[in-house]
Amino acid sequence: MALFKKPPTTHPSLLVRLRDQMDASAWNEFVSIYSPIIFSFCKKHGISNHDSQDICQETMVRVIQLMPEFKYSPEKGHFRSWLKKVTLNRMVDYFRAKKNEKSLDNLPPLESPALSTQWEELFNQKVLQSALEIVRNQTISRHWGIFEAVWLNHQAPAEVAKKFGMEIANVYLIKSRVLQALNKQVELLAEDTLP
Repeated sequence: MALFKKPPTTHPSLLVRLRDQMDASAWNEFVSIYSPIIFSFCKKHGISNHDSQDICQETMVRVIQLMPEFKYSPEKGHFRSWLKKVTLNRMVDYFRAKKNEKSLDNLPPLESPALSTQWEELFNQKVLQSALEIVRNQTISRHWGIFEAVWLNHQAPAEVAKKFGMEIANVYLIKSRVLQALNKQVELLAEDTLP
């Protein structure tokens, strides 16, 4: 039973690819994953849509400038933690430029657990959302419909089997295979260590 339109590919670490400023595919992938996180993070701190977009762009420019020299050091933390610091620095610059000391005072310290938790939650939500979209695009639509019904919509497998005219064992098999692909995609997208 063919499950995927094309098999999911394992590609080199995004961080390694980002060192090449001319790797448009890597940068597009990076922007699609991290821009919504940065934007949402800014919005949660009361920054307007327009200014959140500006901060997001400024953060991306800064990352492009720093990435060729970026060295991953596990003892210093994850890449996403480094990106959080770059983003926060852009936010601080924004508040200073606006002469908005009140907002700057309301921003939690850079290393606060609340800020880290908020960033991690946004990151995890975006990774799952992106992984679901990628796997959906790689999966035969009928199989995605089965997976969506059982796993995302929590419908009873027997009900789904009847609806799709198949044995319940096939419903479980399809769910398992799509979930396996989803897990691999989440691991790939969440990867922020260098090989």
